[in-house]
Amino acid sequence: MPTFMSVLTLLLVLFSAPSTARFDEGMWTYDNLPLKLLKEKYNFEPSAEWLNQVRSSSVRVSTGGSGSFVSSTGLIMTNHHVALELVNKLSTTNSDFVKSGYLAKTHADELKCPDANVRVLMKIVDVTERLEAAVGTLTGAEANKARTAETNAIKTELETDGLKVEMTTLYSGGRQVAHCYKIWNDVRLVFVPEMAIAYYGGDWDNFCYPRYCLDVAFLRAYENGKPADTSATHLTWNSAGPSQDELVFVSGHPGSTGRQMPYSKMLFERDVYNPTIISLLRANEMAICGYAGDNAERKLATLDELFGVRNSLKAFEGHQVGAMDPSLLARKKTEEDALRTACKDDAAVMAAYATLDRVMEARGKMLPLLMLPRIAQGIFAGPVDAGDERERNNLAALLHYGRERLGSEDAIVKQFLGDKQPSEAATALIGTKEELDSFKAAVKARVQPLTGEFSKLAADESAANTLIAKARFKVYGTSLYPDATFTLRLSFGEVKGYELGTTLVPWRTTIGGLFGKASEFDDKAPFEVPASWRAAQSTLNMNTPFDFVSTCDITGGNSGSPVVNRKGDVVGLIFDGNIQSLPNHYVYDEKVARSVSVDTAAISEALLKVYKATSLAAELGLK
Repeated sequence: MPTFMSVLTLLLVLFSAPSTARFDEGMWTYDNLPLKLLKEKYNFEPSAEWLNQVRSSSVRVSTGGSGSFVSSTGLIMTNHHVALELVNKLSTTNSDFVKSGYLAKTHADELKCPDANVRVLMKIVDVTERLEAAVGTLTGAEANKARTAETNAIKTELETDGLKVEMTTLYSGGRQVAHCYKIWNDVRLVFVPEMAIAYYGGDWDNFCYPRYCLDVAFLRAYENGKPADTSATHLTWNSAGPSQDELVFVSGHPGSTGRQMPYSKMLFERDVYNPTIISLLRANEMAICGYAGDNAERKLATLDELFGVRNSLKAFEGHQVGAMDPSLLARKKTEEDALRTACKDDAAVMAAYATLDRVMEARGKMLPLLMLPRIAQGIFAGPVDAGDERERNNLAALLHYGRERLGSEDAIVKQFLGDKQPSEAATALIGTKEELDSFKAAVKARVQPLTGEFSKLAADESAANTLIAKARFKVYGTSLYPDATFTLRLSFGEVKGYELGTTLVPWRTTIGGLFGKASEFDDKAPFEVPASWRAAQSTLNMNTPFDFVSTCDITGGNSGSPVVNRKGDVVGLIFDGNIQSLPNHYVYDEKVARSVSVDTAAISEALLKVYKATSLAAELGLK
């Protein structure tokens, strides 16, 4: 084995490495928390009991978000938008719980959510050495066979007492970990407010701050037909919420980040991937809106899909802002240069970097074309009814995307769209079988020859990434946190506002501010205050904190995560980040980036005075 680095190089790398001491940075795994930093910066040492309580109360929701147990009988707090898919499935045009909200007054009224489950992480087992030993010097199919066999053996050993094992790769291949979960497959809806207050401000306010959203939902886990016993694991409700500058923690399941992404991959995302995905999402948004129109049933059926597309669109647009930022790029380049210096004598790692450069350039040329069929998958899956309005709108979106990403001079675009509007061309194509077949054949003739090469390039990229990731792990070990993988993480920060240019942004909003903003917009959607809140207006404390911001490090997947204080009490509910936080996908910076939460004070006030949810409030300890 070649010498990995000299002492001098090690000092250079450690000096150049991302510093977690500067900021409240990191989505840390529970088996590798920055305890020394917490002690030095905040004089806080979480006990084993504190950590166990927060971990065992943290829930992952099957719809793709987070939550937490907040009572002894399986009550789960999450976001309205995390539960939206479930609420949508329970709704009809006559009983639209998305629009009107829902409150179960008794357990018997709690509605079983189809195809839903929640899970809690019970145990983390590092299986890196076992898997590496099983593979040894094997390669290719034999290596995969050995890895699969050992993975199955690990699962058999660990899946006891009803636990379910998920294998997870951390540090981009540096560690292999088995996460052992307890799963509840019976999940029922307890409460959601009207979407008008849960998503107050609509898409205009999405990823923005100040905010006035009661983005909360309560579900319940059932076991053997009865509310689950979570008396030993739930968080204690704190109706006062947090205070300014208070240290708080977020325990949830962040989806993905690219902070360990090689520099050439980041350039690929800036130049090709992000612009392509943004165009793809815009095309999908156009297709959904075109199909739904003013039809109430179609709007209800596509509501969750449209919400997801628009949310993703803003997220990728924010990522692109970061990828275009020269100072952010410079930081990424400096980090990679330090790692390359540390690995300069390792020929395999240097070759891996060269492979990545080659792969990123080649994949960049293929990606926009390969994405074309994904916009109208039904068109390519089989026969299409000429009257299928959804597929016609999908086809129009595909043609719009083609003109935008492939250019007007592309052969397919010229032949099947030309100077026509996408909707006009789509109507003509879908109405004539011969023309539609000709279009499908032209797309397939262009795309299919690329799929094999694209897959091979993806395999080359994966192998190169693994080598680089293992090199990074040898240099830094667990002194850094791994990129997000939709597995349980703990982050921390302070509740505080920020300066945005010449504007000072407050750390929290209030219920009074909600009514003030509604007045400024003449109480018109999406800034209209729901009738239930208008009816309760005279009883509400206008100084009650509504939403607040903190420096806690989060990303998509953290939605629904509890915000807890030093005592382990829940004081807030993560539901968003501000628009300035989106470049944190690549590099964390707390100067103006903030996570946005609903204050438990606002939830408490609303349950008691707006929704008269007396049983639910009592379960949380409210009077």
